[in-house]
Amino acid sequence: MSLPLSESWRVQLPAWVSLPILQHGEHLVLRVGGELRALAAATGQPIWQAAVDDSGGAGSFVHAYNDVILTDRRPDPLRLTELVAVQAGKVSFTLGLGCIVDRGASLVAAGIFYAIGNAPDVGPVLRAVNLATRKLVVDVPLRAGADMLEREGDRLLVGNRMASPGLYWLQADGSGLTALESAPAQEMRTSGGRVLAALREHDTDAPTRTAQVRDLASGKVLWSTPAQGPVIGLDGDSAVHYEGEGEQRLPVLREAASGKLRWRGPAVEDPSRVSFAGPYVFLGHMTGNVVHRRDDGSLLGALPLSRTALEASGSIVIGGFKFLAAFRP
Repeated sequence: MSLPLSESWRVQLPAWVSLPILQHGEHLVLRVGGELRALAAATGQPIWQAAVDDSGGAGSFVHAYNDVILTDRRPDPLRLTELVAVQAGKVSFTLGLGCIVDRGASLVAAGIFYAIGNAPDVGPVLRAVNLATRKLVVDVPLRAGADMLEREGDRLLVGNRMASPGLYWLQADGSGLTALESAPAQEMRTSGGRVLAALREHDTDAPTRTAQVRDLASGKVLWSTPAQGPVIGLDGDSAVHYEGEGEQRLPVLREAASGKLRWRGPAVEDPSRVSFAGPYVFLGHMTGNVVHRRDDGSLLGALPLSRTALEASGSIVIGGFKFLAAFRP
């Protein structure tokens, strides 16, 4: 099957588009192997490209700070993350972070780049860089463990996959740890003032997993339900998790505020990610995406060799193996 939408443009690329695509003004910015590329969102026309990693690594993040695009590379023998800043297609500065920063573990807010990473001989750390001065302004060990990072208001929300607490708050300077959830959180997503977490309840060969939504302002659990695996997605009032028995993985979309079931879809083999783009939900698996309508769960088709999707300039933009394409909804 293929997506029953009209393609408006397509660009051939040298490698996978694996990281989420960044919309930056009228441009789309994407990591393609060891390059950053900017394209016109309306037409797909190239604007600039910059080599950021001679080793060809796919990177772990793409963020924007004013007219600067931030990404990463790991050039040294220890594979420690180096921050790379690109402005108008030129590398403007690089900065070693002294730790390994993985996907979902960095963000930019109020002119500060925040990251949690694993530092040699230290373990998990929170580090932050003032992007105007390029100075390290926070360097705090995280003894509780840390894998994922989000910002809500003036606080940082940290997810911890391996230990308790699984979710906790930090002040922006890394102080004031406040536990929010004791069970390890294998994944977390924030949107609309809520957090959806995939919790691992028991450290056994067959752990119990739970999809849980909390209100971030109050910390109150709004609802929770048994889940199958850690794959989740949250966008506005749409919360996706999987359920089923054994090898069955059935996608479920619920109202994020109430947990009310909106629809349940057919099984997806080896689910790996959830993306939202306008009225569509993209359920990722090993070789592509299955696409459903967000409102009623209608199955629209499959997109082989696709990886990430977003809505931009009135189009649904999809990236995957050596391509980026825009479709009219």
